[in-house]
Amino acid sequence: MRELKGRSSEEEMIHMTGVDQEEYVVESIIAHRGGPRKKSLEFQVRWLGYGPEDDTWESYDNVKELEALEKYLEAVKDS
Repeated sequence: MRELKGRSSEEEMIHMTGVDQEEYVVESIIAHRGGPRKKSLEFQVRWLGYGPEDDTWESYDNVKELEALEKYLEAVKDS
């Protein structure tokens, strides 16, 4: 299970629960996919210190409170 939460305006953390208990920093959200309902939306997350091959798709519920999502939606709206 993953739990995402905002850490600061500069960086955001994801806490992985499981065997290794690692923490990962969200660098940015770079894409989205899915239908018009928020429950079916997914966002592609780029992790700080990792390359594109390590991007993951996260549900709206996992990213809805992140500042990275706000920045991504603002950029998409402006383009």
